[in-house]
Amino acid sequence: MPIAPVILDDLTWSDLTDAARGRIPAASNGRWTLHAPVDPGITLLELHAWLLEQRLYWMDQVPDSMSRGALALLGDAAQDAQCATSVLYFNPDPASSLVRVAAQTAMQLQDSDPPLIVSLTEPVTVLPLASQDAGIAPLVGVQIGTTNHSPDLAAGRDICLFGDGANSPEVEITLNLTGPLPTPLAADTISLALLLETDGNPVPPQWSPDAVDGVAPPAQLAWSYDSTAGTRTRFAAADVSDGTGGLRRSGIVRLPLPADWQASAVTSDGYHQFRIYLSADTAGFAVPPQLVGLWPNVAIARHSYRTRQQVVPDWLPLPGIAIQLDQDKPPPLVEGTRLRLRERDGQWHWWQPTADLAFHGREDRVFVIDRDAGVLRFGNGEIGRIPIPTALRDLPAVDVHLSVGGGDAGNVAEFCHWEPADSAPEATPVAVNIVAGIGGADPEPLGDARRRVAVALRRADRAVLDDDFVTLACTTPGVAIRRAHAAIGYHPDFPCRAVPGAITVFVVPDAPRPTAADPPCPRVVAPVPDAAALAAVAARLDRARLIASEVYVRPPVYRRTAITVDVQGNPASPETLRADIANGLGDFLDPLIGGGDGNGWPFGEPLRPSALLRVAQAAAAGRGDVVGLSIRLLDVADPTDEGCQDVDIGAHALPALDSIRIRISAPPVVTGGLQ
Repeated sequence: MPIAPVILDDLTWSDLTDAARGRIPAASNGRWTLHAPVDPGITLLELHAWLLEQRLYWMDQVPDSMSRGALALLGDAAQDAQCATSVLYFNPDPASSLVRVAAQTAMQLQDSDPPLIVSLTEPVTVLPLASQDAGIAPLVGVQIGTTNHSPDLAAGRDICLFGDGANSPEVEITLNLTGPLPTPLAADTISLALLLETDGNPVPPQWSPDAVDGVAPPAQLAWSYDSTAGTRTRFAAADVSDGTGGLRRSGIVRLPLPADWQASAVTSDGYHQFRIYLSADTAGFAVPPQLVGLWPNVAIARHSYRTRQQVVPDWLPLPGIAIQLDQDKPPPLVEGTRLRLRERDGQWHWWQPTADLAFHGREDRVFVIDRDAGVLRFGNGEIGRIPIPTALRDLPAVDVHLSVGGGDAGNVAEFCHWEPADSAPEATPVAVNIVAGIGGADPEPLGDARRRVAVALRRADRAVLDDDFVTLACTTPGVAIRRAHAAIGYHPDFPCRAVPGAITVFVVPDAPRPTAADPPCPRVVAPVPDAAALAAVAARLDRARLIASEVYVRPPVYRRTAITVDVQGNPASPETLRADIANGLGDFLDPLIGGGDGNGWPFGEPLRPSALLRVAQAAAAGRGDVVGLSIRLLDVADPTDEGCQDVDIGAHALPALDSIRIRISAPPVVTGGLQ
């Protein structure tokens, strides 16, 4: 039975004044006779009733400081403004040499008012690349084996990478420079943004606030280049910074710019072609990655930048001191903002921002950031120290280090033009953001934070029930897991008997289900997670499991299946009919989109000829009659066709449609009848 809430604010102003008037005769021994509003005593009584009513209202409210304290006990807090991130491509001057843009360089969105400024999170070496006819995209070529995919890349069509695993031909990337490669410095790098198809790959990109690092790559990749010695030289694995996680997500690959990089050819236009090669030493991709964009000369940009403001104090050492920030600057952020104050001892002391002064004592050097007003507010000597600067006049005694920006204004569309801000070096080239800004958000209201944390408390973070294992496996950060199935009591080493405390979780990775007639990568009928993804899921479930339970994470068990369908009819296009029936049955048995609900074939669900026949007849769509259907499991010693009884595939298995045979025959000729 729930506890009834206690209502403290249950008296109104009328109730209080009526109760006080009722006490007047006895309290005054009958000497107070005028109880009308014109009496000064009644005026004071009503005034005190009004004040008491306000106190009762405050008593029934939860102050913001209590909410912040409760959130802190739960290890959370209302979020500050979030900074959007994007990727900037620097378009070099064709006549320039190497241009080096340092980290924290500020770039301003063209024609933005007020100015929208981002800063680079990493340095970038801008190579003198040639541009395509449009003048924005660089002239970059991609070739896989003997197939030139440069037109596909220029047209924005997907390119399938490593479709055959380790046996796939290497990827050859050609960078067309306007001249010979200048002598690089030791810190110069080649930066390549590899944009991958997101359909079937929900892993956030490297620049997303939700990105997770530390997940092992699905396959071992190797990068190499043509050296002046006429040989292929491989980049050392330790020198490669792979933000894609081994092509698990979109990201930026940074390679050291080699001094012996040799141009492979010089085109008729005078472009020097420098090539980089990407190969897979090991197989492991659950789904071949699909490349949708390749951009050199890139760096991640964040919607924030740092600035300073010096203040000559003109205040008395009293409570309620506030510092007004420059109004022409973007609003401040909590992260990265702090100030130095030269106090009476003549020394500089650092002061730190806090969310609430109520949690600090009289000697704590803290302040609160009022983002909307652009003001820094200090304590009153009881909660937070009063800032008392040195007695030196006309000298700056407050040095404010600000981090400004953030908010949803940074979520700009892709291909916006950026120019160097006033603080950037003159040689900084212009840029274009090749992806839309993501992650920007205004400060979270305290009420929204309470509701978010309340929902998070109900989120599964311990694995107790089978649904908990499924939820935690499918939400493993950094990997793309589409489905999971928890087999309680199933031990992989003892599959024929129930083992108490053993749980085996079968996981199915996400994979695209192309609908185009000629997709860049064929559909992976039976997707299997890579070893690193299995390890990530196992590590998460191991942290969430109960003591004394054993958790095993395994790839799905697929049963290779063949189906034969007999159709009677005279279709205009027999091949189209065969393709439609095959696609219908393939989708119905698919581990990701199959089943009656379209969420994937249920684990352990038998194959029923009647259900498959119904799907095949629906796919025929009146072009013929499905008169027979048989099912055969190909992974048994003596496979036989079954057309009447359900075919058991095992308690925790899924079907993998290996082949479909569709036989089309003319309908029988009907003769005779009533005369």
